[in-house]
Parts: sequence; C-alpha cells; structure tokens
Amino acid sequence: MLGKLRTKQPLGGAQWLNVLRYDLTHDLLTEDERTEIEGIFREYIRTAIHENALFDPEVFNDERNFSRYDAKTYTLRNWLPNIVWPRRLSANLMAAAIGDEELIRQTWAQYGSFRWYMDEYLTEAGFYGEEFSKQGATVGEMIVYCEALENLGLNALGYGYTGRHGATMKGHLASFMTLSYPIVELHSDTPHIPMVTMGDLRQSGSSRRGNLPTSAFQHSVVQGYLPGQTGADRPIHRWQAHGAWGGEVRGNHPQWDGYSAFVPKMMVPFWFEVGHARWPDMGFDWFLAQLREPGQERYQPSLCFGVEPIAPDGTTPPHAQNWIAPRRGMAMLRATEGPDHWAAPEAAVSMRLATEYAHSVHDSFAIMGYYALSRPMLLNRQTTPGYAKDWSRSIASHNAVRVDGQEPRTTDDVQTRHWFEGPIKLLSATSDQVYPGVSMTRILMVVGHDLIDIVDLRDLPGGKDTHDYEYLVHALGHHTPDPKAGWQDVDPLKGGLAAFGPTQHMAGAKMWSVRLDQNSAHRDAQFNKLPAAWYERQVGLQITGNARGQQASVHIAKTPIRDNPDDAPSIEEAPEAYEVGGTSLIVRRTGVEHTTFQTHYQPFDKDNPATRRLATYRTDSDRVLAMQLLDRDSPVVTWMLVETAPGEEPATFTAPDAGPAVTFRGHAFIQIRPDRIDAWGYVDKLDAAVDAADTPFHLNGRLTRGKVSITDGRLTYQP
Repeated sequence: MLGKLRTKQPLGGAQWLNVLRYDLTHDLLTEDERTEIEGIFREYIRTAIHENALFDPEVFNDERNFSRYDAKTYTLRNWLPNIVWPRRLSANLMAAAIGDEELIRQTWAQYGSFRWYMDEYLTEAGFYGEEFSKQGATVGEMIVYCEALENLGLNALGYGYTGRHGATMKGHLASFMTLSYPIVELHSDTPHIPMVTMGDLRQSGSSRRGNLPTSAFQHSVVQGYLPGQTGADRPIHRWQAHGAWGGEVRGNHPQWDGYSAFVPKMMVPFWFEVGHARWPDMGFDWFLAQLREPGQERYQPSLCFGVEPIAPDGTTPPHAQNWIAPRRGMAMLRATEGPDHWAAPEAAVSMRLATEYAHSVHDSFAIMGYYALSRPMLLNRQTTPGYAKDWSRSIASHNAVRVDGQEPRTTDDVQTRHWFEGPIKLLSATSDQVYPGVSMTRILMVVGHDLIDIVDLRDLPGGKDTHDYEYLVHALGHHTPDPKAGWQDVDPLKGGLAAFGPTQHMAGAKMWSVRLDQNSAHRDAQFNKLPAAWYERQVGLQITGNARGQQASVHIAKTPIRDNPDDAPSIEEAPEAYEVGGTSLIVRRTGVEHTTFQTHYQPFDKDNPATRRLATYRTDSDRVLAMQLLDRDSPVVTWMLVETAPGEEPATFTAPDAGPAVTFRGHAFIQIRPDRIDAWGYVDKLDAAVDAADTPFHLNGRLTRGKVSITDGRLTYQP
C-alpha cells in the first residue's frame, strides 16, 4: 500500500485510488508516514493546480503530447477532460484527504479546477463537452470528491454548487437520461436505451467492451441483452478503465502504462445509484431497473451508496422533455413527452446546431439520430475503426447538407425557434455562418411517428449568386428499386462522395419516394445477430422528397461500411455491418441561388402501415411553406404553415377549394376535424369551413369563444 502511495506521480494520472488508499489506512500509519504522504500530496497539488507544472521528466516522457491537450488557456473546446481533468480532480481529492479547508478552497477555486469546470466547461444543466463516450473518465472521481466534501461539511462546494451557466452535479449525472432516446425493443428480457451519439467515436459500441451486435446500434445508456444472452455473457457494465495518462505507475509508454494499469472509473450504474440516493424523484431508479441482467427480477445495486434492490414495477420513468442546449450546440425533439416517452413508439429526433466541441467532426446542422416505432431510423454512420477520419469525419457521413462541396464551419451564431406544445413539435435553427455566403435554416417537425424535415438555403447579398447544394440521408434498411420509378445504374460519385460506391440515379425529379425495409441481408437466418422477432415486425421507412418546383438529381446507394469502397469487406468478412443494411440518398441541386429541400420520413411496420401523405401548396412568398398532412385512415386534415425567416409583418396563406385562410407569425398548425377545429402556434386570424354552428375552436389547447364567430358555414377567429 505504501509502495503505491510513494510512487513518483505520473503526469495526468488519475490518482483517486491512491487517495482512497491513504484515507482507508490513515489511522494505521505512523505520524511520520502520514507526514510523508501528505507531503507527496501537497507537491502533486502544487504542480497539478497552482503551477500546472510537469512532473519528474524521468517518470513522464511525453511532455509534448500532454501539453497539446492542456492548452493553459481553457475554453470549452481546446482541452480533453478525459486526459486533463483526472489530474485536476486528483489534486482536489488530495486536498480533501489532507482535510485542510484553506487548501481545499484554494485548490477548488483555482483556474482550471473544480469551480471552473462547473462554471465554464459543463454546459446548460450539466452536459459534457466532447463526445459522450468519454464522459465516463471523470464522473466517478467527481462523485468521490463531492462525497468527501459533504463529509467535511463543505457540500456547498460539491453537490450543492451551481455553476455560472446552471450546471450542477445533479444535472451532470442526469444528463445521460436527458440524452436518451426511447427504448429499442430487442425482444428479450431487457430493453435497450440508446443515447445521442456525436463526434469522432460514434461507431457501434465504441468505447465499450463487447461491441453491440450490429451497426444498428451506437452509444447507449442501457445496453440491452439479445434473447438467450445472460449476465455471464456480459455482466452489468460498472467499471471501465478510460483514458490516456490513466495509469497509477508511470511506465515508458508515451501515454499509458498498459491496459492492466489503467485506473478503473465508475460507470453509469454507480452514477445513477448516487442520483437515486440523493434525488429519489428524478427517475434514476427506473433506469437502474432497466440495467438489471436477464433473469433478474430486481436490479442488484452496489454496496457503496445505500441503495436497495430495485424492481421495475416499483419505479416511475423520468419526465422526458424537449430541449435546446445552445452552448452545447444540440437539441432534442420528442413527439411524446413525460414519463410515457420511454416506451412510446412516436418519434424522437436530435439535431446538432453548430457550436464547436472537442473531438468534433464536420456535423453542423446534422440530424444526429431519429428513432420511431422502437427502432433507429436515421443514424450518422462511422465506418472507420477507432477515431473517425476521411469520409467518416466529413459532413458526407451525416444526415446533413453540403454546400459547394465544402465542409461546414462551426459557429455560435445560430438563432433557434421552437414549439413544444400540442401534437406537432417544431425546432428551427438558422445561421449565416455555417457555409460562406449562404443563409441556412433547418426546420424539424415531429408528428406522431413521422418526421418532416425542411432545409432552406439561399445566397446572401454579396455572395457568389449560385451554389451547388446536396441533401444527405443515411437510413437503416435495404432498398429494392422499383423499375417503374425511373432509377438507372450510374458510375460512382466522385470527390468527397466517392465512398458511396455504385449508385442509382434519378434525373430531373420534382418528387421522389424511396421505401426501405429493415430486413436482413443474410440469405440464411442462422447468420443473423438480431432475433427473428426483430425482422418479423417488418419495420421500414418511407422517404418522400419534394423539390418544391425545382428539378433535383437524386442518387441512392448502399451506405458505406468503409471510407474507401474498394477496401470494403464482403458480407462473410463483416456480417454485422451488412445485416441491418443502410441506404444513403444524395439529393443534388446545382447552380441555383435558392433552394428548399422538403422531406417526409414515415416509419411503418406490419401493424402501422404507411398511410400518410404530405402535400405542398404554393404561397405568395418563398419564405412561407404550406403543407397538408392527410391520413387515408383518418378524417383529420392537418395544415402546417411555417416561415423559414419570420419577418416583422405576419404571413398569410389561403388554401384552395374553400380551405382555411390563416394569418400567422412564425408557424401555425391547424387540425380540422368533423366536430372541432384546433390550432397551435402564433395564429393572428383564421377562417375555416365548419359543418355546425356550434363547432368548438381550441387555440393552443384552450377553448376559445369570445373571439370566434360562425356565419354561413365559416368559422372566423380574430383577436
């Protein structure tokens, strides 16, 4: 034990185990031994926090590489917490172990230390700042530190501290719940709960031991079990030895001592046990219950935090919400909010804004993930092992838009709008800085299972007048082309799109539609990693595009499984990559000043057929979009009116054939039923046909009478 404590301190090493060793043996040590270890700790604190100096160069032999990760002047984007932060945390823990309150407060308040991390690095309520697979490197050590502060009567510095932008330890622990999508059904004893995946480690199961079965899966909060799997196949994932410079004893390797010497870090089960013990009404216990192993009736907790075994029936899911996190540069849109969200089949979609982050890739304004019917529908696919590079770093590998063959820029200059009430949820983001000389607006709307995606791009004054625009889609499923649809085999695309390999092409399209089926690529089902029940549901996705009067060139191809298609393995060499399939669409408009891509994504399975149709109508302004959503199995008619760039004056739209006339600001959604009319959004005036003189009108969920009149079969609302 003393041998570990007397080891020369490695630069950046996570020393929390050494601190615990000292704490546990404190009363067994002699006064001279305690003085010796305290001196080692004080020297570590001085070099790690107060001077930010290097340790003994004979011990640490890679100053150059560590220095490039520790920029001295810190921002959200220029350092990597999984490498730099453990060193700072270790120093804070050592101060707590010594028990010197003045030293604790000095160390806590130092630039780049705990207070700075909470004030400046964590965003919004507590979001981590690089790709989320790296968050596991530090949370456990933060928990140990906060527990120590509480025991010392200094809880205001730990669990009780609220950072300058609202970050708390409570929010930091809960952030993985906030980032979660609804349950993906594996047809087994346990569910699978995926989470937002972004950055340069987003391939299936990255940063996890025991990769997930196919490329239909990326990062997860609850990694479910397939039918027949047991806890013996994969125990609950409680510990992981994340991170470079993670060893206890410095070896000669420039970054770490070897896997066996990594300091283990607490993972999600520990975080959520702490969360449940401290904030029992937050829903941590529901997630813990989902983390149980197959055959277990209850989640069996650790002995660390006083949590009792948890049965699923005794828990309530957390309240899921729609949210926008501008500082972190992302947002989540959920068709169903509240505790029902997690088991709901309705849509959940996440979107990147454009804020820069550490370990980022070119993903500004990309859809990060779209889930519906308890399945992934759209994913940003990574094809390279390890860190993303080449095509996998490019915007071309994302559900996004490319302009003039360039990669998008990052920027904080993004204006957002949202509407989270009623049956239609809306998220809009606009920036003039993502692509040079182009104003870009992306509007997402979720309606039940469906996603409606509108991307408006136009040349800015002083720009180059015309541009080449490419709308990119990467969906799960296999496509069987309809020979009557006009698809033709063409040569592979060039340049940044060369990774797509052979493609099919439809030229001059003003409307196009593609059906994708999530069936297996294996002719023999015995090779499937996913169970038969997965495929028996017959899940798929209908994608319908509207060129809004312009002609488009549409390419369809298999989603790459390698950056270079010439290096792609066969289905025998990489069956898990091929099994669920992947289809990519590239919709191109070249040499135009302004264009709008409008796409309707409609999931289906054998019990939920694709019965909805989205029709588009001309308006008096190219900044006003009017759409009508019809379902052949429902009498409800839904009008969706949206301004891509709201002006000072309200917008107007009058539907043909005696349809509704609406004056609105920003957006308006009108649902006309045989017995009532509902409207949501910013409606200034409405005139619509009705069947009865007493037809009720609800605006934003409230019955409206005083400002409504019905004359000659027309209902008029005007404030």
